[in-house]
Amino acid sequence: MSLSSVVIWLSDLLVTMTFLSLVEGVGARASFWLYAGACVVALAFSFRMIPGTKGRTLEEIETSWTT
Repeated sequence: MSLSSVVIWLSDLLVTMTFLSLVEGVGARASFWLYAGACVVALAFSFRMIPGTKGRTLEEIETSWTT
């Protein structure tokens, strides 16, 4: 849980530090499309790489990570 919190905070920091420079460089519309594209890539990665856990016990999930 702490690792996911760190990743979220670092992602927020990255967006905060790059947003104004990006808007000045390419414009607001392109900036939002760029961030939207990054979200789509992250969503595709999540669906492809993170296994589903619905209806599985904690032991089954743990076993799937160790084998």
